[in-house]
Amino acid sequence: MIKMAKQKPAMSVIIIGIFVACSSVSWALDQWVRVVDPQMQSLTILSLAYTAQHPTYPQGIFLAGTLDHGLWRSTDGDHWTQSGLTTDSISAIAIAPDGTIYAGTGDGTRNPFPPYRSVTAALYRSSDAASWEAINNGLTHPLNPAEKLYNTHFLAVNSQGVVFVSLDGYVFRSADRGASWTILSLAWGLTFSAIWIDTENHIILGDNYGMVAQARLLRVSPDGATILNSFELPAWDRPMTFGLNQNTGSLFVGLVPTINHSRSIYRSADLGQSWTFSAQVGEGVLTDNPPGYWYPVVSGIASRPQGDLFIAASAGVLRSIDDGATWENANRGLGAVTCRALIATADGTLYAGTASGVFRSTYLVPVGLCEFRVE
Repeated sequence: MIKMAKQKPAMSVIIIGIFVACSSVSWALDQWVRVVDPQMQSLTILSLAYTAQHPTYPQGIFLAGTLDHGLWRSTDGDHWTQSGLTTDSISAIAIAPDGTIYAGTGDGTRNPFPPYRSVTAALYRSSDAASWEAINNGLTHPLNPAEKLYNTHFLAVNSQGVVFVSLDGYVFRSADRGASWTILSLAWGLTFSAIWIDTENHIILGDNYGMVAQARLLRVSPDGATILNSFELPAWDRPMTFGLNQNTGSLFVGLVPTINHSRSIYRSADLGQSWTFSAQVGEGVLTDNPPGYWYPVVSGIASRPQGDLFIAASAGVLRSIDDGATWENANRGLGAVTCRALIATADGTLYAGTASGVFRSTYLVPVGLCEFRVE
């Protein structure tokens, strides 16, 4: 005798479809939300910095440089306090190993070429991001001392506390926490906008003079006196920022490309000794607010411990899960904004500084996991 299986009751829920998507294809929910503080929802952000440990702020500190509204600080990323330099444009921030905070002002454009706004670049030092001391002794134009320096492009501090700054492309060095400055001897006749320092204190410089001569990426001795490696970029392309993929050790540089030579990102697997083209992610954008300001294609690079890499660009944020070989948009929740700065915390939370304030990542699927939902 054959036994018939007992039929189960009909399901009251009809499954319309099953959707499975890996993180490289689709992310669930909004990727970005504005930070809670309404003060930080309308400011133009030029620079961001973060450290998990600080003598004054053991819980960690976030710093945001704004256009014409000074520097702001936060201990949780959501609630912010204006921290001095209240009417300046803070275009660069660096935090030294001992917790000393350096801030550089300027006209806010990071534009390597005139015309500039009528603002003089200046550097400041603080131990608590509340009170500030000007540190400009020796920061004069090397060709004409009577001429202004307008833009602080980049600040960097090595493991020994030596500070480097690019002002209008001239690189200065201070071994006494900014009490005095000297120009790098190799910087004469060149214009550097981007600076990065490796674990052995070698200096990686982006020679920004592609509008006149061939732009280059240089690896320089720790004292700044000797060029160890040099790589020529395509004509007219100009390096604007460096960033390290903490997961792979690859160093990336973001460029301002031209229409004819639109290679936005280069990658180095040996910390600047050699470079290869990585990816093209868009064109440079001339904005109308403020008029004529040049916003670079790639202006920030950050990696998360989850294994992915992000860039801040004129069109927002892009993400790579294959060490920069391919990129996808990661803009859900950001809208059509120009992203100027990008940082990642130890737990993988991302903060983006945009022309419309600070945004924080909400749900970013770790690399290798897939989203599963029933629709």
